[in-house]
Amino acid sequence: MINEEMEQIGKQLEAVRNELLERLSVEPEIMGDAGKFLDILADALQGKDVSSNERSLLYGKNTGELALRNEKHLDDSIKQLAAARRETWQQLKEIMLELKASAVVALETADIFDALFDQVISSFTKAYIDSYDERMKQAEDEFLRLSAPVITIFNEVAVLPIIGGINENRAELLMKTALDEASKKDLSHLFIDLSGVKLVDTMVAYNIYKIIQSLELIGVETIIAGIRPEVSQTMVSLGVDFSTIQTYSSLKQALDSHMHISVQK
Repeated sequence: MINEEMEQIGKQLEAVRNELLERLSVEPEIMGDAGKFLDILADALQGKDVSSNERSLLYGKNTGELALRNEKHLDDSIKQLAAARRETWQQLKEIMLELKASAVVALETADIFDALFDQVISSFTKAYIDSYDERMKQAEDEFLRLSAPVITIFNEVAVLPIIGGINENRAELLMKTALDEASKKDLSHLFIDLSGVKLVDTMVAYNIYKIIQSLELIGVETIIAGIRPEVSQTMVSLGVDFSTIQTYSSLKQALDSHMHISVQK
């Protein structure tokens, strides 16, 4: 008897599907084709589909990614989904009152509806956040790539200007960029300009030293420029040995001192 009543509720939901869609106060850019969820719910109530949980999770995932692609804020999206939830439940209540559904059937219907919509919201939120994190990572990777340019100034001579802080990810990128570009451009000398680096700690000093050592292994002479007095003092106090490396207080001074390179090239 319970299954028959619930099947009637599902059928009635199908009958008013399009009317309900017109009333749902949610943007298609957030909820996509909201009719898909109503179809999932109607099938679940009628016992037609044992995969309704998987379908609701997939629907939530797709709509979460859609909302981010359409530049919709997560809090606004959740508010609209909550509104759609209330309107859909109101429709279900009207159907159950019309069919004079029993209390047991009403509770069972509520359990199915809540479980499916909870999965939609959970999957929606996770997909939105995952997509957002991936977008931020791509933006960070692109920023890091653009913030580590190796600029050729003479044949076989280039400058690597470093601006801002150096964290572990950026240090790895600087290392890779320096080695790749040195090999690609067949460099003999690389000037590393640190005038834009305000803070030098143990990690920064160590990673700069590693870059220099790695370049030496492939035959590239490295010259450090733009070391301010406080940075120089920090490097000495950190115990990183730069005594064998040519250092200059400015890039201009470094280039002026090595003009013979351009003449030779």
